[in-house]
Amino acid sequence: MNKVKLTIKTITPLIIKSAEGFSAVEFFLGKENFYHFDIKKILQSEFAESFKQVIDKQVESLSKEKDIPKFIELQNFYRENVFKLNRFILEKIPLSPNVDWLNVKTVNINKFIRYFDWDLKKEVPFIPGSSIKGAFLEAYFREHNIWDDKLQNKISNQIGFTDFYFKSFKNRIEKLTRYNIKKNKAQTPTYAEIIEGEAEGELFFPVRENNKNIELTKQKTLELLEKKSDYFQKKRQRFLSSFSQEFRQKIRTEEGLVMPLGFGSGSYQKPGSQPVTYTSFNQQRPYDPVGVVVLKKI
Repeated sequence: MNKVKLTIKTITPLIIKSAEGFSAVEFFLGKENFYHFDIKKILQSEFAESFKQVIDKQVESLSKEKDIPKFIELQNFYRENVFKLNRFILEKIPLSPNVDWLNVKTVNINKFIRYFDWDLKKEVPFIPGSSIKGAFLEAYFREHNIWDDKLQNKISNQIGFTDFYFKSFKNRIEKLTRYNIKKNKAQTPTYAEIIEGEAEGELFFPVRENNKNIELTKQKTLELLEKKSDYFQKKRQRFLSSFSQEFRQKIRTEEGLVMPLGFGSGSYQKPGSQPVTYTSFNQQRPYDPVGVVVLKKI
């Protein structure tokens, strides 16, 4: 099995959503930071009784009213005790300075997918190989004009990607919005943990029966990774005028395969489709897209 070491670097912030978001009872939105608390430890501490009382009060409030902003009772409890609860904080994540968090009426914040690192003894974010493979194959098929389903499936079985682990990253809680090119406005907000940084992993070529063209596939795969790819520009041609000049310059000059990845990237749209929206991390022009990365050999 041949392996090639690769790196993924984010060009714009990336979000690969976990199946579970942050629970409404385990976080507090401060002035500058998002505080993620260990509820089990709080319930085993001297704060257990007062915390349970707040939960009961919150449930009572929710039964009387709809859409209680940010679980007010819990947020007040955390605000009053945030320093005393410092030893129960699992994570302190910066909040985007571009959002008025005091007026955010949501308890749904998407969490970046994680695994438990036994050395660090905590959950840390990673990029699953399946997500990379899906985005890469779309670029590969378009680059070589391969639209036959049987041939696509055959090639798909000839390559694979390991999970990619971040060697460096910064995360923050951000408001993402769908930009509609026809209506020329941002809409449908989503609140999520986004990450910028660099991750490493491997491309491999599993040995399977009847893979007569595996060397040809490997050669073409490496060629796609080693050149300045215009794949993203072609895929997002109709949106380019909404992107910043700095972003457009970056995707033109990056060495490696520039491609969309993760939530909101539109990586898996059907060939020939003409989308009218995409997800941006900016609230006003320029509406630069989320999840744009460059994949290249180390």
